[in-house]
Amino acid sequence: MRWLASFAVLWMVLSAPAAAKVQAVVVAGLGGEPGYESDFQEWAEKVAASLRGARADVTLLKGGAASTDDIRGSLATVLDGSGVDDILVFHFIGHGTFDGENFRFNVPGPDFTAEDLARWLGGAEAGPQLVVITGSASGAVHERLKAPARTVLTATRSGNEKNATVFPRYYAEALGAEAADTDKDMAVTAVEAFQYAEAHVEAHFDQRDQLATEHSMHSGPLSSLTLARLQPLTATGGQLYARREELEQMVASLRANKSSMVLDDYFDDLQVLLLELARIDQRARSSSSAERLPSTGDSATLPTEPLPRAGVPASPELRLPELQLPGLELPDLQVPELQAPGASEDAP
Repeated sequence: MRWLASFAVLWMVLSAPAAAKVQAVVVAGLGGEPGYESDFQEWAEKVAASLRGARADVTLLKGGAASTDDIRGSLATVLDGSGVDDILVFHFIGHGTFDGENFRFNVPGPDFTAEDLARWLGGAEAGPQLVVITGSASGAVHERLKAPARTVLTATRSGNEKNATVFPRYYAEALGAEAADTDKDMAVTAVEAFQYAEAHVEAHFDQRDQLATEHSMHSGPLSSLTLARLQPLTATGGQLYARREELEQMVASLRANKSSMVLDDYFDDLQVLLLELARIDQRARSSSSAERLPSTGDSATLPTEPLPRAGVPASPELRLPELQLPGLELPDLQVPELQAPGASEDAP
């Protein structure tokens, strides 16, 4: 019955969990040379600042404070304080080496391996995670770091691409670049930053008539996690953002329970939630021509087909389209009011 569908939505509103926290550990590894050392720390600081601007709790490790023990301890602290739905983000900006069997992260003191990192992050039971490794030979980590809820982004596609990488320069640049914001919502997500860096790395070598020595790679699922905001939210935008996070949590909960629901009830509930999400987005867009509602985590996954290039001036046609719900005219969207069983629509 339709009133049961409305009751289910009401129950989700009242019992929806708090929005997931994003907790990040950002590491600047050893440079080996003063130029690399300075670059790694500058890029790591920019990544950390961008994540803080996107409401993440961030631990930044650099210089002598970025040893194996420091990294292991920071990850343990973050994971111990994380809820089941919280998102862990780990960035390593620095050199790496691969001997054909083990990938090693270059840090002060003893190096640690990809196998060590996998153990610290947890196995199949780990919650949603985004791991970004931007250095040489980093493609070797994919098999070691594989986990159901873990996304891995690397500067190279294998351990055999061993030259110093330019990927981290463009990845850090993406977090402040409007050209990286392909959906024009004034926020840069993980996939947008990856696309921007991938495209600019290719252009970097093409413009120099050089054979590319690195090819970035992704594996695992990828939420549209916001890594940077291109402008601060106003008070109104912050309220809308918080409400959308709640609704997205409810959509995720509904989808998880789909198999136990009557199919008509499931789609009725889903329609109510999607309508309110669309209405919130419409309010955000109409409240100010400058203000846009930033992207948040959702259940979307990274496409298996090649990613479109982003942020390259010569290719404006590659801008990603905004998602449209067929048959819906956003300005006229109405969310049905909840009615108790047996209540008449004409009742006062």
